[in-house]
Amino acid sequence: MDFRIKRLIDKRYEAFVIGSSRATTLEESGQPDLEREEVMHPASEAQTEIAVFRYASVLLISSFFLCAPLLLKAELEDLKPGKTGSAAPATDLDKPLQKLVEARDVARQARNGSQVRIDGAVIRGRLDLSYAVIEQQISLTHCDFQDEPNFSYSTLKRHLVLEGSTFRKGVRFESTTVDLNASLKATTFLGGEAVLKDLQVHGLLNMRDAQFADRVNVRAERMHLDKGADFSNAVFGANVDFSGVEDHSDLFFVGAKFQREFSLTTAKIGGSLFLTDAQFDGSAQLPGMQVAYNVSAERAVFKNRANFSESQIGSFLDLSGARFEFTDRPANFARATVAAGGFFDSVEFIGGGKFDGAHFNADASFDEAVFERPVSFDRAHFDQSARFEHCVFKKKVSFHETSFGSLDLSRNGRAGGHDQFGGQVDLQGCTYGRGQVQWQSLLTMSDGRSRLAGVDKQPYLQLQKTYEAAGNDVAANQVLLQWHRVDRQDIFRVSKLRWLIDCVPWLTTNYGVAPGRLLEVSALLLLFGMLIFSRPGAVLSGVSNSRKETAVIASGIRLLHWDALAVSLHQFLPLEVPIGSEWNPSRDPVTLRFVHRKRRVILLRMRPSTCATLLKVCGYILVPLEVLVLNGLLRPGT
Repeated sequence: MDFRIKRLIDKRYEAFVIGSSRATTLEESGQPDLEREEVMHPASEAQTEIAVFRYASVLLISSFFLCAPLLLKAELEDLKPGKTGSAAPATDLDKPLQKLVEARDVARQARNGSQVRIDGAVIRGRLDLSYAVIEQQISLTHCDFQDEPNFSYSTLKRHLVLEGSTFRKGVRFESTTVDLNASLKATTFLGGEAVLKDLQVHGLLNMRDAQFADRVNVRAERMHLDKGADFSNAVFGANVDFSGVEDHSDLFFVGAKFQREFSLTTAKIGGSLFLTDAQFDGSAQLPGMQVAYNVSAERAVFKNRANFSESQIGSFLDLSGARFEFTDRPANFARATVAAGGFFDSVEFIGGGKFDGAHFNADASFDEAVFERPVSFDRAHFDQSARFEHCVFKKKVSFHETSFGSLDLSRNGRAGGHDQFGGQVDLQGCTYGRGQVQWQSLLTMSDGRSRLAGVDKQPYLQLQKTYEAAGNDVAANQVLLQWHRVDRQDIFRVSKLRWLIDCVPWLTTNYGVAPGRLLEVSALLLLFGMLIFSRPGAVLSGVSNSRKETAVIASGIRLLHWDALAVSLHQFLPLEVPIGSEWNPSRDPVTLRFVHRKRRVILLRMRPSTCATLLKVCGYILVPLEVLVLNGLLRPGT
């Protein structure tokens, strides 16, 4: 703006000078005044504009001097402590410029035994400290590494501090030894690889809040840590391999996020493993790991495969509130060993679970856990109690050859507002010392079909034994009858003859559960014999003339009902008694009739001798059974 004004002034001044010269020439030559006025007009106009500019400049300078104190006062007010929100947003001009440091200079300084302490610098070139023995501490905080620094096969005698730094092409710590602590807290990895393979840190490895971009793989196989490592709140954008890691203390992944595969296969952790609130978007592979103390994974989220098979945990396994969201495969805990308690409370197993061969030396709790798909506990061992009181099995559950110290299921067959069992249950070979269960929900479905897989009698006998030990004989008998019902239905499909034979104990004693039925059947047989023997000509009266022959005295006799009952009892009992012995059944058929609306209806036509044979055979069967019942030798299930 000032340049334009200056240029305008120069033009007007030039016009003024030219106009004045021309006016003088005209005056000397005697030209008219009118022409002189026309020539002088541009000069007058330029003088006017110059005067206006001068006055405007004076006014502007005066205003500045008057307003400057007010502006200074307002700026001081903004800088007073306690006043927030008034500062202008920072711009690129406000940011301090990072100093540029050559990587070879840093390497030379470190190799010469000098302490390296740099903050907020750009490290240009590749920092090569491989195969070096570094005596002093290296501190490169908040630095920007343009190339991949290499610490491979080097030994650092003091601390290594790289906090807040950015690695644009990764970093290499292969077979590096750090005698004290290594701190890479809040570091950022934008490319390349983070190679921690065979790294040895005799102090603490701190990589809390580290950020790994989606193409940066972390390779930390066989890493050795004496005082633990902290990766809490770290974000891993690519694959993470910690297989074979040996940690003599605790390993922290609290709140960490794994966007690709995470592997802790065959790791040995001398302390505890913390996965609390961690999120696994890729598969989580932890098979064969050995943890001396606890594994804490409360509220962890597994969105892909989760494998804890053959893991050995020296104390507690806590997965309370965790979610296994992968639907294609179950969460795998096969052959895992937990020395103390296992806590799976409120865990959601979207894809089911697999606990085959797992061993829990103490209690295991599945309170309010939900298995959306099939789950198996085949050949698992729970030395103490396994608590499933509020657990929901929406599909098939298998306890094949599983052993429990105590098995606690729902008391009323309901859990979380649903039936505890939504599918089939396999209890073949399952054993438990004590049990809490509602047998109806465990053994039968809502439509009356059997819930148990197969017709093996052992699961029913095991449950019956549990009820008897608790003093609940009624429930024990009902369990036994349920097995006979299932077995009878299976026999009917295979062989009708065997089914008829099985109906005999069912109708007589209800498989020993109702021994009173023996007396009822005996009474019915005696009553039937009385009706037959009370018909005219049903018996023959005889007198014994000697021990070897009996003479018939009369025929066509009709006995009173009392006498006919005596004959029926004599024929029924398997031993000889005097009552009714004076009458012998005839071989002539007799007819049973009854009158219906003045009409005689024939019910049965039978020979009395045939009736006597039937009574004798039934007596030889029923009377000994009744004797066994009276002596307490015949019990349900025998």
